[in-house]
Amino acid sequence: MMGLFVSASLSLAVLVASLTPAYSQTPQPQPQNPADDVIRLNTELVVLDAQVLDNKTRRIVSGLRKEDFKLYEDGVMQKITYFSYDQRPLSIVLLFQTLGTAQWVIDEMQKAALATLNRLKPEDEVAVVAFTNEIRLAQVFTQDRQRVVDQLAKLKDNAYVADSTLLSQLNGFSCIGESIYQTDLYLQESARPLSRRAMIVVTENYPIDAFPPHSKGEITRQLLGSGTVVFGLVADSSLVRTIKTLEMLPPNMAGKMVTNAIFGTAGKVNTYAKPTAGQVMRAGKEQVIVRLTELITLLREQYSLGYTPTNTRADGRFRRIKVRLTPQTEKRLGGVAIRTREGYYARKKPGGTPKQADR
Repeated sequence: MMGLFVSASLSLAVLVASLTPAYSQTPQPQPQNPADDVIRLNTELVVLDAQVLDNKTRRIVSGLRKEDFKLYEDGVMQKITYFSYDQRPLSIVLLFQTLGTAQWVIDEMQKAALATLNRLKPEDEVAVVAFTNEIRLAQVFTQDRQRVVDQLAKLKDNAYVADSTLLSQLNGFSCIGESIYQTDLYLQESARPLSRRAMIVVTENYPIDAFPPHSKGEITRQLLGSGTVVFGLVADSSLVRTIKTLEMLPPNMAGKMVTNAIFGTAGKVNTYAKPTAGQVMRAGKEQVIVRLTELITLLREQYSLGYTPTNTRADGRFRRIKVRLTPQTEKRLGGVAIRTREGYYARKKPGGTPKQADR
């Protein structure tokens, strides 16, 4: 009887299971329908988002079909069994580093944030997290755009501290990497189960993280396991310009060593954007809303590709993913760039120790 149920529900199984992030090590919310258990046990799909950009214009290429793509795992071609464009809902966290001169970014975002956030689809949800020497959840996930905008005013005045949830204490430091790590844990616990997950980190991009609780490798592994994409909106402030000048000093003057000693080495936002297929944009005062709008557009206009891996070993190893267009499609388009995450960690046997990525 059970076998008949699985067979009759095959199309539903492919759709629902394909919307589950690839082999996350973080426990996923329990399914509401017992049938979903059957789906998850019998359909092992890896799903990733991909963005296609024209090499010359850097504009997003839409209108492609499943047949236009080729997908490889560790060099072996895979059969694409799920395909969509901008259909899955978004769960986005706005992650603010409120220490320093980045406060003016919040001021500028307040002015037109409602119009910008209204570019999202009604089913998309947004949360707000802020960090200085501690990480706090200022706004839980909501589809009410005005509530998000109201929290920006509280961020500016630091009034959110009294009525927000402490996610982690940073022992006096302002650590971008650790804030990304803790925010991703919140995403996995609280975001809608079938959503695409992302965070936009608003920062000056110079963390003070001399003794971070988690290493760059641990944070990257967490993000690749969960499927979360990291974007950065970097405030182009006087502090940033001064530090960049220091970093450009000749090697014999050890410019980068100076800034690393002051600010730590475990995580500018760029460190985590690249492997997750995110992007980092700089913004001056007049560009904040434009850049935020561009980032939201990048989040929305993505292809989702799903496949069942031919490698079925539950060894916990890192699997590299490559997405290409067919030669005919590339020739027709005249050259493109494809952004997608670097890979994922395979499911491991219970009690096993995951292998480190071969990097």
